[in-house]
Amino acid sequence: MNTRRQFLIKAPLAVLTTAIACKGGNSADQAVPSQSTPGAPPVFGAGQGSGPAVTTETFAEAEKLMQVTMTPAERKLAADTWRNSMAPYLERRTGPRKFALKDSDVPALVWNPVLPGFPSGPTRSRFVRSTGAVPALPSKDDDIAFAPVAHLSKWIESKKITSTRLTNIYLERISRLNPKINAIITVTKDHALQRAAKLPLHPSCSKMGVPSTAT
Repeated sequence: MNTRRQFLIKAPLAVLTTAIACKGGNSADQAVPSQSTPGAPPVFGAGQGSGPAVTTETFAEAEKLMQVTMTPAERKLAADTWRNSMAPYLERRTGPRKFALKDSDVPALVWNPVLPGFPSGPTRSRFVRSTGAVPALPSKDDDIAFAPVAHLSKWIESKKITSTRLTNIYLERISRLNPKINAIITVTKDHALQRAAKLPLHPSCSKMGVPSTAT
């Protein structure tokens, strides 16, 4: 399913189970413990709905922008639960536990689950190529494109194929297939070819400072 469609449809499902449970057991006037931490979301599924009211027509219009199609049932489900699903996110911007973000703040690019005081894992790469017999270089580019990395690296090492040729094989496939599958937004062909031309022919070459002669 298209990722954008999953977001429109499934984001409201996060609170659906909790909402059903609350109907049967918890009183509507029970107070939810307040939190003082700026930006902290409320207890899961307990946040009050926030943001503008939405209807099934709202999602019908949104489909035009997102280029997805939802069924009437999916639109109703999304509209009924959207404000509760978005509450913890909108609250970070509007309060009362507003969390101010500076223009210089950037989104986190790395998520590290390791707790303080625990080892963070290996500090150096331990990549080891697979061993075993390597078949002859295929005559067809499609067969080369689908070959495992272990075979590709051995073919490059033995100079049966160059990094530049291998890069061109994938660039040609992107040019031919991407208009149909739309898997890539920006193709940096020149950059890819420049990087391929600079790659060493063998891992030991990079340690010795030997430039690549692959073309």
